[in-house]
Amino acid sequence: MTYFMPYKFLVCLVISFGLVFSGHVRAETAASFYVNNMLVPLPLFSVFVLPGESVSLSVPAGLSAYEASDKVNFTKVSPDKWQLTATKRHGIFRLIEPVTKKTVFQLNLLVVIPHSEVSDGLIDQYQIGQYPEPRRQFNVFERPPKGFLRVSPRMVDMPLTPTLILRRFISKQNSDFPKYLYVNEKLLLLLESFLKEVKRQGYSIDSFSFVSGFRTPYYNAQLGNIEYSRHIFGDAADIYIDADGNKRLDDLNRDGLINQSDTKFLIGLAERFKKSVYGAQFVGGIGHYPPTRHHGGFIHLDTRGYKARW
Repeated sequence: MTYFMPYKFLVCLVISFGLVFSGHVRAETAASFYVNNMLVPLPLFSVFVLPGESVSLSVPAGLSAYEASDKVNFTKVSPDKWQLTATKRHGIFRLIEPVTKKTVFQLNLLVVIPHSEVSDGLIDQYQIGQYPEPRRQFNVFERPPKGFLRVSPRMVDMPLTPTLILRRFISKQNSDFPKYLYVNEKLLLLLESFLKEVKRQGYSIDSFSFVSGFRTPYYNAQLGNIEYSRHIFGDAADIYIDADGNKRLDDLNRDGLINQSDTKFLIGLAERFKKSVYGAQFVGGIGHYPPTRHHGGFIHLDTRGYKARW
């Protein structure tokens, strides 16, 4: 074990490996952390990594004390930056106040099975399907996920961020456990950041309601969806606001009706957020799906890397 204690302020960083995703994590944090050079102003975050893959973590100046498990490759590359390297097991990294024992920051390292282990469209008899060949003009944006997270029944309610649990992103295809999925961490950050803006606009919700998160190409084809749906790449979510819990989009514009005007209102919130200084980093798609006889209204958000609207 390695310890370092600054003169005026003590904070303890704990790294451990194993499926024990627990602890008292604050709902808000005044500090900002950088995960793989991406600003993460959250107390809880998750990244999907391959075995042996490294993740960089930068913390505010002065938070230098740490305790590191001897079961993980861990390198301090500067006074406020560390490099974490995943093993074959899931890992947890915590920044803890030693007096209160409250977690200031937790990073989940979720180890995926490499995409190369998909055989005939299957992993453990779970239908992944076949990814389409990337189109020439979108080659860098349409590469298959690097791997898939094996999800057991006890993992489905594991928090990925303060308001997003793993269950929200599982493909809805009819299958037994284990299930497999992939979620791009930038999508997680987009959803949390947009939620904060929605709350700032006066809408009191704990989290977005989901229509769809990750989809396997197999399930996407069953739905008759477009071949290059962003859902198969793990960087898209179909969401709506449901403060009253009736499984339908709320009357967001408060005109006494629930119709396409409310989905357009939510689209407007998303567009304004993406035009903000912080929101501009989330380059991707925004889609409008008005209510029908079969479903309430919702919007699509993704972080595909180029602008798309419909």
